Amino acid sequence: MADIYNFNKHIGNIIKQNLHDNGFRKNGNHFTRNFNDLVEDIFIHSHYGSWALINKEFYINIIITKDNKWVNYIRIPNKPSRDKPNMYDDYYNRNINEKNNFNKDQEEIFHKYTRDLMWEYKDEDELINSFTKASDILEKYGLKYIGKVEQRILEDSEIKKDKFLDIYNEIFTWSHRGFGYMF
Repeated sequence: MADIYNFNKHIGNIIKQNLHDNGFRKNGNHFTRNFNDLVEDIFIHSHYGSWALINKEFYINIIITKDNKWVNYIRIPNKPSRDKPNMYDDYYNRNINEKNNFNKDQEEIFHKYTRDLMWEYKDEDELINSFTKASDILEKYGLKYIGKVEQRILEDSEIKKDKFLDIYNEIFTWSHRGFGYMF
């Protein structure tokens, strides 16, 4: 797909410098850094749905891996998000080929929550503004989150999914319960 509104150019111009100054290297839409035996990846995931002619959107993911296995995965929301629906974890922990069993109300709640995690833009100016805001959020909160996760792993080599929830809640208070999907 074509680079709508110079998406890749603006990642390089707006987000790259901030992350580069903090030791991250850019590879496409991924910014990675090694810390001991961890690989830290900030991934700006562009998403073009079937309605891409109207709106464009992207997600900001922070992924931390150890020995090629995910240790932690979060999505940073653009705006305050509603409480994470109970079925959200079930959906992502199910077998990938398994259909979800949501009723209509659950499906609507699920999709509204997922929409809260997206960064939307309609034109190049909105994209530039979103990347500027995203860069600020990554600098103020994302890098702090990664640093505390690093510290926690150094202190306790046993890694459990829920072990980072308190760090997330402490750092991302700006987003209310801005709890993106956390693995």
